Amino acid sequence: MSFSNLHWCPYVAESIRASPPHPLQRTYIRSQTYDLELVFFTPSQSTPCQPLLFAHGGYGSASVWYPYMLFFAARNIPCYAISYRGHGNSTCPGFLQMVYGTTKGMLANDLVAGVQEVERRESERKGEVMEGEVVLVGHSSGGGLAQYVLSEGMVRVKGLVLLGSVPGFGSLGVYKNWWFRVDPFFMPRVVLHLWHPTSPLSTDALVKRVFFSDEKSDEEVAVFRQNMAPYESYWWPMSMMWTFADAGRVLQSIKGWNQAEIMEQLSAWYRSAFDSMRKTDNPKGSGSEIVKSQMRGEGVRFEMVEGAGHHVQNDVQWEDGALKILDFYEQL
Repeated sequence: MSFSNLHWCPYVAESIRASPPHPLQRTYIRSQTYDLELVFFTPSQSTPCQPLLFAHGGYGSASVWYPYMLFFAARNIPCYAISYRGHGNSTCPGFLQMVYGTTKGMLANDLVAGVQEVERRESERKGEVMEGEVVLVGHSSGGGLAQYVLSEGMVRVKGLVLLGSVPGFGSLGVYKNWWFRVDPFFMPRVVLHLWHPTSPLSTDALVKRVFFSDEKSDEEVAVFRQNMAPYESYWWPMSMMWTFADAGRVLQSIKGWNQAEIMEQLSAWYRSAFDSMRKTDNPKGSGSEIVKSQMRGEGVRFEMVEGAGHHVQNDVQWEDGALKILDFYEQL
């Protein structure tokens, strides 16, 4: 039960401090309190493409999106990735402030600052107002933040991609599965580690079990763990265990979804899906036949990346996920 991989002070790995891979660049969103890292790619010539903004989950940073950003940069699509406070190269609060004093709302404000900065930069680059034109891609708890800021009407976007995201109706079931099935020693280890939030991810083996497929090499997992944030906010995941976003308000913050015709089509799609579930032996609708038949509806898609772990954007199947996002992006 080693403490060697637990950090109690701000820490940033050398590989995170290094410049992002070409052609990605780094800048900072400056405020009176925190500097927020923003990694970006913008085409040398103006394009009509909407910008993508990637929002990481717990223990992540802008760097977890490098594979996807390089993928979209190769297709001349403007893309951005933000690191919230305490992550990546953003200002890192002290242990107590980050772990016990940083709320979901504070991190949501960081994400909103990222959306607004992307809108400002794209407006300057294109010479026209780009408000509400960002396509927001959120992973894990970052997907939860994306739903929260849209539900609260803090920003409007062109499209929303939720990648292995915390659902707006809450993630308590997911955490129960982690605590009691995936890692039976979760609670005893956390207690022995003095309630350090990184305890469940304190070894390469634990990180691989929770985040990646078996195909991911141990060497790559070790590098990923070393690049994680030194510690994490407890309030962020805890405040997302129960319902924290309203689906209707989320849709209203996505441009076009407040049109009655589209909403009627979405309702019909949900009714059709529920009808199919009732006709099967699986009332929860988790059978592969249902998933395949109901994976696309008017404006809504559900896609699966076969074999990938939770960190699909960093697993060996990352390109499969990127292609699915590209397919969705191109029809917006």
